[in-house]
Amino acid sequence: MATAVAQALHNIEKSPQEETQGRDTKKYLERFSQEVENTMAKFKHGDSEIIEAVITSLQHVFVIRKNTEIGTQVNMIALMKKRIDSHIARLDAITRSALGDSGVLGFKRKLADAGVVNAVSTPFAVDNQGVIGWKITGTRQ
Repeated sequence: MATAVAQALHNIEKSPQEETQGRDTKKYLERFSQEVENTMAKFKHGDSEIIEAVITSLQHVFVIRKNTEIGTQVNMIALMKKRIDSHIARLDAITRSALGDSGVLGFKRKLADAGVVNAVSTPFAVDNQGVIGWKITGTRQ
C-alpha cells in the first residue's frame, strides 16, 4: 500500500494540473494515515515498537519525496517490507520452536532427575502468536 501511495503522490505532483494537486495529495496522505491507524490498532501490544519504527520510516519517505527519485522511494519501501517479512519469519520460528505441554513436562522430569524440586512452569504467550516460551522455576536440592 505504501508503494501505491508513493507512486500516486509522485504522479500527482509531477502532473501539470496545479489546482487539484493539493487536494489529491491530501487524499492519498489521509488514506495512508488511516492505514497507519488501523495497523497500530492491530499491534497495541506485542510488536508495537517495531511497527512504530517502520511507520516512522515510511513517513520519512513521504516527507523527503519531493527531493528523492521515485525509484529510490520504492526501493526504500521495499527494504522496509523485506524487514517486516523477516521479522514475521523470526516470530513464526520462535513460536514453532516453543515446547508444547508434553515437552515441558518431560523437561521438568529431567530437572527432577537432576535434583531440582518444586519445578513450576508458566507459559509465556503473545496475544495471537500463542506460546513462545516457558518460565520454569524450581529449587535445587
